[in-house]
Amino acid sequence: MDTTIAMLLERLTTTSLHTLVLATVVWGLCRWLPRLPAASQCWLWWLVGLQAVLGLAVGPMELAWLPAAVPPPPMPALALPASDVAIVAVQAPQVAAPLWPIAIAALWAAGVLVMTIGTLRGWRDARTLVRNARPCTDASLTQALALACEAHGLRHTPTLRISPRIASPQLVGALRPTLLLPERTALDSDELDMALTHELVHLRRGDLWLGWVPTLARHLLFFHPLVHLAVREYGIAREAACDAAVVAGDHRCRHGYGRLLVRLGVTPGRPACLASASPTFLSLKRRLTMLQTTHSSSRLGASLLLLGVAVAGVLPLRLVAAPAASAVPPVPAAAATPNRPVLPVAPAAPARPAVTAAVAAALSAEEVAEIAAAAAQEAEAAIRSVDIAAITAAATSEALAAAAPAIASSVASATTVGNRQIQISGRTSQAYVRSRGGADFAMSGSTEDFEEAKRQTGSGDALWLRRGNDRYLIRDPATLRRFDTLFEPVARLGREQGELGKQQGRLGGEQGRLGAEQGVLGQRQARLATAAAQRALAGDGDVPASEQRDLDEIAARQRELGDRQRALGQQQAELGRQQGALGERQAEASRQVEAALPRLLDDALAAGKAQRL
Repeated sequence: MDTTIAMLLERLTTTSLHTLVLATVVWGLCRWLPRLPAASQCWLWWLVGLQAVLGLAVGPMELAWLPAAVPPPPMPALALPASDVAIVAVQAPQVAAPLWPIAIAALWAAGVLVMTIGTLRGWRDARTLVRNARPCTDASLTQALALACEAHGLRHTPTLRISPRIASPQLVGALRPTLLLPERTALDSDELDMALTHELVHLRRGDLWLGWVPTLARHLLFFHPLVHLAVREYGIAREAACDAAVVAGDHRCRHGYGRLLVRLGVTPGRPACLASASPTFLSLKRRLTMLQTTHSSSRLGASLLLLGVAVAGVLPLRLVAAPAASAVPPVPAAAATPNRPVLPVAPAAPARPAVTAAVAAALSAEEVAEIAAAAAQEAEAAIRSVDIAAITAAATSEALAAAAPAIASSVASATTVGNRQIQISGRTSQAYVRSRGGADFAMSGSTEDFEEAKRQTGSGDALWLRRGNDRYLIRDPATLRRFDTLFEPVARLGREQGELGKQQGRLGGEQGRLGAEQGVLGQRQARLATAAAQRALAGDGDVPASEQRDLDEIAARQRELGDRQRALGQQQAELGRQQGALGERQAEASRQVEAALPRLLDDALAAGKAQRL
């Protein structure tokens, strides 16, 4: 929940800033290029709304165009004595999350809800307006509308109705467009033709559908003043574009069309309607000013400008630094060879601890004391924190890698657990559970199948089958022997896998003992390192002969233990490969059992030896 709110607030912030920049650029273009076609201005303001919607719906796309950050030079490595360090996870104190992000998200959601309610009310009023309008009975007017639609390339003619509640022609409804004509406003034939052409241009441009993008942007960014500006400018430019299309065919009708706009006057707009009248005096003034412009920019230049704004301004882009070149030297090929398992072997002690003295001399007295105390504490905890299971898992990593393909291919095979031969899988079309006295089970199916079969078979000798949604119970000895014979290869392979598992367990125990001994040696190394650090702090860099012998003995023993660990790892790898081969064979045997089960059930049903539950 906190992550969702944080992502929402981040996108609201970045989208608001992006919209601020894009709306400012579009406003400047429309002011600096007054001869820009009204249709191009309309599309520019529509792109502002599209950018606002995409910015909230889609995460920013990162472009690595900034120069790469220069990585800091690597710090020189300090050759400190090796020791086993136990890592302890410390849980940080929980801090109560601040409430202001939740409050801001709640206010934003409330604002969107209020805007949505207002739009739904406007849509309801528009539908009521259409329902209260009466159909047009003038055949000549209907025929003229059909001819005009054909001339404008429209496939469907909108429904024509007469309404007493409007003062200018209006187009309503995106799914089923309806053209409303005013009942009380008398228009001559030329005025009616220009008004109908204006509305049909809206329909041809798809403004009833395209207008929802700026509307949605205004709902989502209701707090952004430039979004409201973009929606208003889009509406004005949209009407001006339709006006330009009306007078494009005959420039002599500009005066007549201007008089029509003045006569229709100003009518408050509805959210779901497109009216010929202007919604505000500013819109009327801008439309009349456009009619006085007889020359406009070239279409090619306007198209290139529109394309540039769409590519550079709409997509939510984020400039990031290019990835820095790694300063880490490449790993030698020998280190990546998987033939030898990676084991938790403590590194050998240095030949002479003079490096330790040099490090201690480079540090302050307090730092050396802290290092010595930490090394002592880590050494005490090392022997107590030896995790035999982790050592065994590390030693058998190659074995698991070798057996992974076989394990993946034998998902359908059975697994031996004690006296139970069980394959647990998801819900399949068929399943079986073979119960031998309620203590020995062989099955293939889900855990639900196993529990249901246990309840229905009890402690007897039986075979429980499921085919689809039907359940069957077989207690016939001959049929059970037939199933056991069919299942014997799977059981035998399961027993062989169990023996290999025991061998792997013994090897794992031996690896655990070696790891424990390595932990003891690491403790001794840490103690000797602490003593060397203390002498270096006191200014005595000489190493006693007894300590040097101990260091040499520890290094030799560590190498010996490492060789034994590697040998055990190779044995584990061989056992893992054998397990993989057995897994493949067991998978094939299980497939044969499942393929023969339908015939066994059909024969039992035909002989009346299967009881349907």
